[in-house]
Amino acid sequence: KVSVAVIEQALTCQSKDWFELAVTALQKHARNKDYSDPKQKQKIYRYLQNKGFTFEQIKYAFDVLCE
Repeated sequence: KVSVAVIEQALTCQSKDWFELAVTALQKHARNKDYSDPKQKQKIYRYLQNKGFTFEQIKYAFDVLCE
């Protein structure tokens, strides 16, 4: 058996900043794409959602990169 303390320690070590991961994924996927084009933006949103990012994380990524 694995103790609860060991499980909790492993989970806290694995915590990632999903908002920053969304920014990185957006940078990689949409390097030369036009964020102002609604169709293109929708495709990028779909791509990131398929990768497991939430709406809030994707919106954060766009906000960071479009500043």
